[in-house]
Amino acid sequence: MILLDLPPENLDHIASAIDSPAELGNLGATCKLLHSIVSPNHTQYREIRAPMLSPVWKKLTENHALAQNVRVVEVQSTRFKKFHNRVDDPIVPVAYRDAEAIVEKGMDRSGSPEDRRAAKIAANLSAERIFVEALEAMVNLTSFHWSHTPTLIDPTKESSVWEVIARLDRILHLHVIDVNFWTNFEEPYTIATMQQEIDDSACHRPTFNPKFFSLGCLKTFSLHTGAYSHETSRNPGPDLERLTTMLVHGCGPDLETLSLSIIGRGSPYRPHISALKESVLSRSWSHLTELKLWEWVYAPEQLGLFLALHPTLERLTLSQQSHYSCLAPSFPSQSLVLPNLRRICAYECGEHVVGAILHAKVYTPRPLEEIQSVTISHDFLDHLHQSGGGPLLKRLGISTASRLIEDTPTFHGLIQRLAEVAPNLEVLTVDSKATLVRAVTLPGPQISLKLLL
Repeated sequence: MILLDLPPENLDHIASAIDSPAELGNLGATCKLLHSIVSPNHTQYREIRAPMLSPVWKKLTENHALAQNVRVVEVQSTRFKKFHNRVDDPIVPVAYRDAEAIVEKGMDRSGSPEDRRAAKIAANLSAERIFVEALEAMVNLTSFHWSHTPTLIDPTKESSVWEVIARLDRILHLHVIDVNFWTNFEEPYTIATMQQEIDDSACHRPTFNPKFFSLGCLKTFSLHTGAYSHETSRNPGPDLERLTTMLVHGCGPDLETLSLSIIGRGSPYRPHISALKESVLSRSWSHLTELKLWEWVYAPEQLGLFLALHPTLERLTLSQQSHYSCLAPSFPSQSLVLPNLRRICAYECGEHVVGAILHAKVYTPRPLEEIQSVTISHDFLDHLHQSGGGPLLKRLGISTASRLIEDTPTFHGLIQRLAEVAPNLEVLTVDSKATLVRAVTLPGPQISLKLLL
């Protein structure tokens, strides 16, 4: 075989051009020589998902050849571990899986809470410096997910995570959770505790760092952040003007996925956040396929125009604060064709968007397979039927906002009609009290009923 006649370093270079771990596995399965080249140095280092204290980062500082094999990195917060049902398990090379537990057990938990906190900060600061050094060597990184907030490195004094990220020009996917998770070991995590953490001079949240806004063209940008107002705050909130500039001018035309959750507590931030959201909704991306807007207050006409300018959308998630429900009924539907829409999830008043989209006239049924968090009603079923998308619907989620669930006969009748409108429905999720739904007999064995208690 001509391929096997190449020097090992050339074969390693060929393996470096393959991003998919599955395809690497297929290459390694062809013969022992290729297996020795791709495994474990490529197959186990393409994607790493681990906390900051993981020893794997130290290994990458010592071996830059391995660091160059990394494509996807997720720095996890240890506090997220308790949300195991919503957080993915760590992904580390086999050699370091047992070492994860050793690092956790090695933490010194003796002494006063202040001493323990100081020791924790020192350990995390040291680990962050090691991680930054490893990150600098990941020149082929394409996806970065940060949830280990806050950063502890002072960006004015030394190289920080975001300064390095700005230099890695191959990054296409960026996910940032900009929320503080420091807390005392003996106190419950509260808003007051969060405020105390934000005031901590040791904390440098990502959106405080000017380097965070110096990002290149992305295909995916996901940001969950918050601004909190307090008269004694030293770190009151992110630089919303820089963030607006980045979103409007920094994210290039190739953006495919946009997910934003920007929450402000305190009147000083509300006008800035409103201006940011208006600026985002005035922008258009020709390749946008997924949009998630969490806790947004929007003018229906403005959001309607934004959606109409993005016919490429395939997945749409909207969450609007409930006390702005008065805006919902005026949502326009004339131009909401969205011919490629496959999934829509609406929370609070967002369900009116679902109705407006289904009410819009389409000549060819959308490939809509999933609708989540809506109130089932005859109007909803009428719109679903008229849109021609009923036979394509496979998953439907009914939210707790539906009062019809309390009336079992009426709800049963709606389910009967749902089975007629959407005969290929596979999963029906009902978010309500189980006692109100157990009496319902689903009309077809093809439907799986899930109860969210």
